[in-house]
Amino acid sequence: MADFITISKIEDGTRLLRWFLRQFPSMPQREFYKLCRGGQIRVNSKRVKGQEILLEKQMAATELVHRVDAVVPADRRPRREVG
Repeated sequence: MADFITISKIEDGTRLLRWFLRQFPSMPQREFYKLCRGGQIRVNSKRVKGQEILLEKQMAATELVHRVDAVVPADRRPRREVG
C-alpha cells in the first residue's frame, strides 16, 4: 500500500532526492536510488530517477516494503558462523 504525500508550497522547487532524505533521514542515499530503480518511489504515478524537481501540489508516493528506521548498520549485524 502506497503512502501519498502532497508537495507543499515551501517544498516547491526541491530536488526529489533532497526532499526524500528530509522525510527519511536515516535512509542511506544508495537505498533511495535502489527504491527508485525498483519503482517503489513515484511522483504523479510515474517512475522517477531521483533527480526530478518537485512542484507544488504534485503527489509523491512511496511503497516501502520495510521501515527505513529499522535498517541495521553493517557493524551491528550478527555474524554468521562458518562451520
